[in-house]
Amino acid sequence: MKNTIFSILFSVLTIGFYSCDTGTLPKSNAEEQTQVSQPAQEDKPAVVQDDGKLSRSKAEEILRTKYPLSIWDFVHYQNDGGGWQYDLAIFKKLEEKGWVTFSMVQRNVNNEPRDVGFVGSITEEGMRYFGSTNGYNMSLEVAQWGLGEITGILEDPANNSASVEYTRSVSVITPVGEVLGSKYQIGQSEARKAKFVKFDDGWRLDGENF
Repeated sequence: MKNTIFSILFSVLTIGFYSCDTGTLPKSNAEEQTQVSQPAQEDKPAVVQDDGKLSRSKAEEILRTKYPLSIWDFVHYQNDGGGWQYDLAIFKKLEEKGWVTFSMVQRNVNNEPRDVGFVGSITEEGMRYFGSTNGYNMSLEVAQWGLGEITGILEDPANNSASVEYTRSVSVITPVGEVLGSKYQIGQSEARKAKFVKFDDGWRLDGENF
């Protein structure tokens, strides 16, 4: 009987000791293993849904790959017919800047050599403004268009396409444009329209008509 009472008192004192020391009862090995095996919770990033529509910012991003855009003007680089003196006067202005050279075309008139025209060519310095030749014409960069703003988008989901309206304005007058007296002026603007087509990897401009 005494041994039984002593065992009970010992158990009560032991439980009280743990309660005072830690505030909780000691955990079993099974409880500790259960808590350790639980993985830590991680914050998952929010999933952003892409609805596939062409936004104004995306349309602007794509259009900016095409701008600034050169503005070309044409001059006659050879003429041995009517009005050649007028064309030569313009060509001489370009020659003074070192962008072109020319030589005179002569024919015998009444057994005397006379100037009847000229033939010109572009110099290495002038190549930075040179575009192409077509017949008797030479194209030169006289200004540049800069992209303005997107003003409207009309999508055609049935054909996976969209029509984008935007503005552009003259941002640069080149030295050639200044010499030739370009009809363009800084800030001069116009409205434009571009067609976009939706592919599996995103939106693209349709062709070069923009």
